[in-house]
Amino acid sequence: KLGDKQGQGSSLMGIGSIFSVKYDDFDTALEYYNRSLKLREELDDKTGIARTLNSLGIIYKRKGEYDKALEYYSSSLKIREEINDKWGIANSFSNIGNIYSEKCEFNKAGEYHRRSLTIREEIGNKSDLTSSLLNIGTHYLSICNHNEALKYYNRSLKICEEIDDKEGLVLNLNNIGDVYCEQGDY
Repeated sequence: KLGDKQGQGSSLMGIGSIFSVKYDDFDTALEYYNRSLKLREELDDKTGIARTLNSLGIIYKRKGEYDKALEYYSSSLKIREEINDKWGIANSFSNIGNIYSEKCEFNKAGEYHRRSLTIREEIGNKSDLTSSLLNIGTHYLSICNHNEALKYYNRSLKICEEIDDKEGLVLNLNNIGDVYCEQGDY
């Protein structure tokens, strides 16, 4: 009623997220995200466009449509680089790395996760940093480089202990256990 297109775009994103996360209704989520994208494009809201494209990528990843997810993540990355959104760039690199992992393109996955880590170290957000370290550890585990996997998992684990991130602790401890299982060190 107020004609607040910026607010409408945010609201449409929120509704799309609810359909995605709470109901696993990806088609309805896509509908809301695309409506949000259209509004944000009308406003030339680069940050909003990049976030919406990223959210569309998440939906396609969850649907198992990895090439389409990669397309949206890459489009989001391009805009984030244009506006020099460091946090967003690191997030895009991480998401792209995860897609390459799903596609078993481990060299590309590792490259993108390392690029994300570099930016996240620069930014200094410890929570995001642990995510990158975890992803790189998982990359090394997937290519059976157990020593490197342990190195990154333990680095992530230490930061999780510092910031009292219980979920991160669980993920890292589980992954460290996986490494030892693969080595036969039960």
